[in-house]
Amino acid sequence: MFFNLFRRKNNEEDTINMQEDVKQLRETTKTKVSSEIPFEDKIIYLLKGKEAAFPRGFEKEKYFTVAKEVYESSNAKDVINKVEITNLNGDAGHCLSKIKNNRLHITIRIDSFKLGIVSHSGFIDEYSDEKCNVFTNILAHELVHAEDDKRIVDTFGIEEYEKIRINTVACFGKVILSEYSACRKTALQYGDFESPENIEGVIVAYYWTLPNVSEKNLENRETKDFVYALRLNYAIATRCAFADVSQEKEEGLYISSNLKYHKEYTKYILSVRNLLRTNYEKQPLDEEEYQKLGQQIMSELATIYSMNN
Repeated sequence: MFFNLFRRKNNEEDTINMQEDVKQLRETTKTKVSSEIPFEDKIIYLLKGKEAAFPRGFEKEKYFTVAKEVYESSNAKDVINKVEITNLNGDAGHCLSKIKNNRLHITIRIDSFKLGIVSHSGFIDEYSDEKCNVFTNILAHELVHAEDDKRIVDTFGIEEYEKIRINTVACFGKVILSEYSACRKTALQYGDFESPENIEGVIVAYYWTLPNVSEKNLENRETKDFVYALRLNYAIATRCAFADVSQEKEEGLYISSNLKYHKEYTKYILSVRNLLRTNYEKQPLDEEEYQKLGQQIMSELATIYSMNN
């Protein structure tokens, strides 16, 4: 993203505006539940982790008018507490869930840089349809994650949802399948195929630092094996979703024939794709089903190395 036209904030006046805006927002929303709070009151700006007024010159009405249409089409409105615009240090968006008072609460975060807000310097870029499109696509993607979580809770209950989250293998399966779902749905509905995820890039990045992958280590979130499996399958899920929407995106699944274990990885990608396709149609899954999915993905990855040692 290139930023050509910038405007500087007036710090003193913005501080006053910030205090008034935040005070008014709290008074308006403090007695309402999530389903009653309008989108405009849920979306806030965070500066260094604290709620603040949007920077002067940021044309939020233009961005939020379009984003509201995406939000209103979601089935997860009643569990969305906030949509936070903040610096995510390179990540596009996050979907954060928690259980409070036996209810699911979700916060969506979107990188402020994607909207042209350079928070550390106090500058903003002018509005463009391109940035607005990027913003709404990220929002749509994160809303799918929220919908996936809500469906689990609505179908199986809070207790089952919590069991999935604390079960390393089941949670792994859930994360990968939900990423596939989010990428597939937003590609289909909004034509969004933008992603930095690259399957071969992940494999190459771990080539020298992770010469072997152990199935035992894959089940421990603290190991490099687990992190590798998560990053690799995150990329695979993304590229498989795009390819399942458009044949033109099939090339995103290919890896170089010069890569070590090229044939094994090629088969692995196809296998994971089939698992994701099958389970996509079955959603929502319970803990046992997510456990089975996660175990299958992990076991097949570990087999690549065990067969070649």
